Amino acid sequence: LEPDLVALAEALPDEYDPHYRLAWLRSSMGQPQAALAPAQRAAALSYGPRKVRVLMLLARIQGELGDPAAAHATWRAVQATLARLNPHERPPGAATTARAALGG
Repeated sequence: LEPDLVALAEALPDEYDPHYRLAWLRSSMGQPQAALAPAQRAAALSYGPRKVRVLMLLARIQGELGDPAAAHATWRAVQATLARLNPHERPPGAATTARAALGG
């Protein structure tokens, strides 16, 4: 699956989804360092409710890499993105997860 996602991300460099899926796969396989760049790319390309999910993945990856400052900033970006969305657009549980990650 990973080679297919790499090829798809290369074929569709301006689409967030292949980068997100590649980051998720690598993170799930215990490869946070390899997941970081595609997660960052997906975060730069995504918008709206999708951006929340992408940022949440990025924050978890940053935490796994031992970068609490980056993870904290990304969780703050999750909160800011949620605040810009209409209530019906907010992914269920995202606000609670972000608050918990920030210690509140």
